[in-house]
Amino acid sequence: MSASKLDTVDFNFIMAECLRVGKRLSGDNIMEEHKLEYNGPHGGLGMMITAPARIQLKNKEGNYPQLHLSYAAHDRFFDIARRQINSKRLGSHITVSEFVSFLMDEFYIYVIIDDETDDQRGYSRLVDRTIKNAFKKMDSERFYFPMLALGLDHDIEIGSAKIVCRNTIFNMAKPFFDKEIINGADDFCDSGEFPYNHFLIVNVTKRSNKLRARVAKNIAEFIVGIFHVFSEHYNISHEFISLSFNSVPRYNGFYFTNKNEKLDYNFSSKGKVLWSDVFWSKFQSDFKDDLKNIISKLIEMALDPSSDNLISDRLVDSIYMFSSSLYDKDKAFRVVKLTAALERLVSLTTDKNSGITTLNFKNRVASLAAVYYGDLDKWMIIAQKMYDMRSGIVHGSSSIYRGGNEINTNEYSKLAARAIISACFGFSSLGLDTPDKDKILSDFYKSLEYHCGANTKEK
Repeated sequence: MSASKLDTVDFNFIMAECLRVGKRLSGDNIMEEHKLEYNGPHGGLGMMITAPARIQLKNKEGNYPQLHLSYAAHDRFFDIARRQINSKRLGSHITVSEFVSFLMDEFYIYVIIDDETDDQRGYSRLVDRTIKNAFKKMDSERFYFPMLALGLDHDIEIGSAKIVCRNTIFNMAKPFFDKEIINGADDFCDSGEFPYNHFLIVNVTKRSNKLRARVAKNIAEFIVGIFHVFSEHYNISHEFISLSFNSVPRYNGFYFTNKNEKLDYNFSSKGKVLWSDVFWSKFQSDFKDDLKNIISKLIEMALDPSSDNLISDRLVDSIYMFSSSLYDKDKAFRVVKLTAALERLVSLTTDKNSGITTLNFKNRVASLAAVYYGDLDKWMIIAQKMYDMRSGIVHGSSSIYRGGNEINTNEYSKLAARAIISACFGFSSLGLDTPDKDKILSDFYKSLEYHCGANTKEK
């Protein structure tokens, strides 16, 4: 049945609370009773269910009573919503608060209009109608995000997404909006150190209202993450590309100094714009055949994730983590995030109590990098250093702010980028829609380590 036994218990509790609170607020001393019932910081805000709009439209002259909730009953609606979303894998289609809104509408109809029985079968019909109506209200949408893409002088497609020049989008928008809106958008695009001269177009399939924007931004960040991986692979700074809703890279800096009562100043420039045009040339040269198919498939799977756990989820998460690490101003935490990105690729649940977690990480990560790029011994040394540094920071044996040595994150980000690119091909050979099972990945990594000559046991 759609409603679980625990859902039935919660629905019965909500029903009983509606009767109790309704009776309490129907007496002569309603103001005092209202204060006693709703003594939280927001009072009775959101503690009332009214007739859904579609019911009132059918009979505008109807007299529809209100259902009053207690704080506890209100929380039970959210408990039911979370269980339903988790059990039916609806998290990529609707938010909990939106599900609750639909659920409350159907609960009102169930209690007031239909006067159904308060049993598991009846509550299952209530839940089924909630999900059905929620999906009816879902829609697809196209998003256009202003983007910094230095060095790009033409449109580019990557999977279902596309980067186009700014003029294309403004010419499309001008007939639909007042001049004030267009001028405001124009000013926004010109507000940074470098203007947003491109737009990233993301197509979001059927989702709830709140979730569409969230999914669109996630996919946009994932696509930028893909560019970040390749920029590190090409040894070109990632700071030539940025989305408008993320922090914009600072290319120039300035500060004053005072030494021995002598005031001085410092202007600096990172020179990060250099080679941005080279990136796009290299990327378009590489983005074809198998690589194009793999990346396009990953974007598609990130946009519409399966209800099952697949090995492609590891790649998507790893690219997100890798991209996030590049935004971290603290190099120590950048190493932690880079390590986490690689752990998402190579860690298995069976590793936890094996006693060789570090060895597995080193061998698997180094083998991923070496299978296409060679230098196994070099990557094993870097992977070991990387994991040791991460462990020291996470487990408290290393002090971050006391550290006097400059952390060289370049070798770690290069290892991570190359391991991720290699994993794209490796996981694709297994099938990106392959279930994320330890046995499958364990056999994959054993074969990879054997092929590359990595040791599987500590000596």
